[in-house]
Amino acid sequence: ASLGMHGEFIQASRTDYIHWVEKYLKIPSVTGIELYSARCAMLHTYTTESSLTRKGTRKIFYAVEDGLKAVTVNASTVCINPHYLLERLRIGRKVFFENTLKDSSRNQNFFNRIQELFSTYSVSVKSHTII
Repeated sequence: ASLGMHGEFIQASRTDYIHWVEKYLKIPSVTGIELYSARCAMLHTYTTESSLTRKGTRKIFYAVEDGLKAVTVNASTVCINPHYLLERLRIGRKVFFENTLKDSSRNQNFFNRIQELFSTYSVSVKSHTII
């Protein structure tokens, strides 16, 4: 989401993430807020629970099963095949890059941000002996 922000913004927000997911990931029956909640849960607690699930957003679980894409297990739970999620991410990223490269108002911001993301730094490390 941060690669698509306009120049005056320096940090992606919850809204940016949700908008990007809904525009580019397009997982049937799964909302952007649900995927944002799953992202927060994994990143901050390494569980399926986040502050959003505690407020009623459906929890997302991951399971590998032939033919499984995204399935509503019940009113409070969604199960997604991680391979399907990665495929949707690959397709979404491709469409995002294509759209961004066509939009001259976002081109320079995109290239500046991606250069920051993939920069090379020289690091010197001293050798230490541990006894």
